[in-house]
Amino acid sequence: MHWKLIVVIVSAFGVIKEFRPATPFLTPYLISPPKNFTNAQLYSEIYPFWTYSYLIALIPSFFLTDILRYKPIVILEAVALCVTWIILIWGKTIWQMQIMQISFGIASACEIGYESYLFLIVDKKYYKLVSSYTRAATLIGRFFAYALAQFLISFNYGSYLLLNQISFGAVCVIIPIAVAFPSITPEIISSKTQRKQTDDMRQKETSEVSSDKTENIKDSSSVRSENIRESVKEKNVDRSIATYCRFILQQLKIFTKNKNVLKWSIWWALTTCGFYQITNYVQSLWATMQNISDNFNGITECINTLIGTLN
Repeated sequence: MHWKLIVVIVSAFGVIKEFRPATPFLTPYLISPPKNFTNAQLYSEIYPFWTYSYLIALIPSFFLTDILRYKPIVILEAVALCVTWIILIWGKTIWQMQIMQISFGIASACEIGYESYLFLIVDKKYYKLVSSYTRAATLIGRFFAYALAQFLISFNYGSYLLLNQISFGAVCVIIPIAVAFPSITPEIISSKTQRKQTDDMRQKETSEVSSDKTENIKDSSSVRSENIRESVKEKNVDRSIATYCRFILQQLKIFTKNKNVLKWSIWWALTTCGFYQITNYVQSLWATMQNISDNFNGITECINTLIGTLN
């Protein structure tokens, strides 16, 4: 399958999986009939389960994404989202809502599979392009979902239940799309690894050679390239879990070599935590500021997403 077609499939997955108009109105849905949960129950007994399940699931998903080669993690995210909305629509008790939040936490942790899948498919020179596509896909899906939600609620064309039913339909659609993802074969990973190691070794070798030996390098380039390929092949013979763990630890050394990556990672972690704190609890604040008939959660989230897209 051509890589451009794969990019289209992955982008479609991103748009549809984020097309969940129920998200801005989750709290109003749960506190209104027939659910009738209280704000105290939501924010002390239900919503915290997402936070901790996401934290717990994030670590194994980080390792399993590489070990299982991405596609199973993407499918797991789709299935977990489907389970989330099944319980949201038909669940009635607190413990069922807690399971719903755990399922959503697993889905959130598995997003790493979707976000990194294309990097194994495309050439390095297209990394920025596909990264922008995957991010834009999620923002586009959210924008249209939130706009539709606000339209349906403001003009009384639908209820909160309808929003969840639409969301359920969307997350069901992404399961076959996830299954349609081409599998990441060991050959693809091996090819990527060999290419990276070859480039690194060539770069290191070039930096160690002085300028007065340039002609000698040209004369022996073919021999050197063959030696590099053989060296890389030898390094890739052992594919055990221990080797994988050593590889991960080796990759983490980038923090000691590049302080900018460390600073960026710290700031990303802090801002992500802040963002999730706000989005998880802001609907409770909005509920105290508005009447049921004047609910503008959807347009607020829609504008927020639009600003994020423009930035």
